[in-house]
Amino acid sequence: MFSGDPEERIESLKHLINTFHLISDKEKAWDEVHSLTFDIDPDVRWSSTVFISSCFPSIPDKNKALEDLHRLVTDKDVSVRWGAAYTIISIFSQIPDKNKFWKDIIRLIADENDIMQGGAASSLGSIFLFVPEPIPKLHLI
Repeated sequence: MFSGDPEERIESLKHLINTFHLISDKEKAWDEVHSLTFDIDPDVRWSSTVFISSCFPSIPDKNKALEDLHRLVTDKDVSVRWGAAYTIISIFSQIPDKNKFWKDIIRLIADENDIMQGGAASSLGSIFLFVPEPIPKLHLI
């Protein structure tokens, strides 16, 4: 389904974001997108996080999507970590295991990249209401 050219894969993902709700075989399309979360090109991996954020309610295997995000939040590329963090924040209310992803965001506050740290810290207010009790202590994570 996807080209060997990273720019074409990114364009395909953009198109798929807009048409995913119309696709009858969402499982097959999702499997293709899932494979792109492992892509060698960081811009493609970042684009896969945008897809997950945009299409999460329609993704047939939400557990796989969440595991992808959990993995991508530790990606070597800061833009991919940023995309994964943004996606986690945008779908946080729909995540069953909120503690796991809360810990991911807390970890990003200590990221090596200052911009990532600030973004993670500023997001806490928007997801705090959805964190189940008890909230893990920050110094223990």
